[in-house]
Amino acid sequence: MNRFFLACIWVLFASTMPILVKAQYGATYNYIKPTGSLGYYFKPASGVELNGIVGDIDEQFNINTHLGYYSLSPTQSVFSTYARQYGGSNGLSFLPGYESWYSYQVISLGMGATYKFFDKKISPFAGLDLSILLASYHRSYYIQTLISSDEQDNNTTIAIRPKLGVSAEVSDVIRVQAGIAQSIGKTFEVSETQVYWQPFISVQAFLE
Repeated sequence: MNRFFLACIWVLFASTMPILVKAQYGATYNYIKPTGSLGYYFKPASGVELNGIVGDIDEQFNINTHLGYYSLSPTQSVFSTYARQYGGSNGLSFLPGYESWYSYQVISLGMGATYKFFDKKISPFAGLDLSILLASYHRSYYIQTLISSDEQDNNTTIAIRPKLGVSAEVSDVIRVQAGIAQSIGKTFEVSETQVYWQPFISVQAFLE
C-alpha cells in the first residue's frame, strides 16, 4: 500500500471522526461482480467493509460511512491483443501482442444513507452511497516492435452505489440488512466507466 492510499484513508477518518464518535458499527460482506471490460479481465471476488452508522436501530433514516477492501484476480494469465499501424506505401498492418494482469487491489471509502420504507422491524429499504475507489494494479503490455511495458500504478474512481434490500431487527441491538447494489464510477486516469454488481449482507450493532 503506497503513501497515496494511506493519505486518503487518513483524510477520510479525520473528516468523519466527529460523526463516528457517536456512531454505531457494522460489517458488510460484498460479492463483487465486475461488468464490461473489467468483467472480461477479472473474475468475481469477495469484499469486506467496516461501517459506521449514525442513528438508532429503529429509525427509518440512517447515515453511514464505509471503508472496504477487495482484490480482483484475472480470468486468464495472458490476453491476446493487437495494434494497427499504417506504414505509408505498405498500407495498414496489424501488430500482434499480449497483455497480462497480475494484481488489482481496491480500497473503497465513502459515505451514504439508507431509508426503510416502513417503520417496522422487518422492512424493505433503499440506499445510496458515494465512494472513492483507490486501485493499485500491476500489468504488463507488449505489442510487437512497438511497445513493451511492465507497470505498477494507481487509479482513482468516483462512484455512486444505489442499493435495494431488506432490513431486519433480529434483537434490540442487532440489525441485519441484505440486498443488491450497483457501483457505477468514473475512473479519471483512463476516462472509463467502471460498473460492479454487489450483492451484500451487513450485520450492524447498536450498542449505546
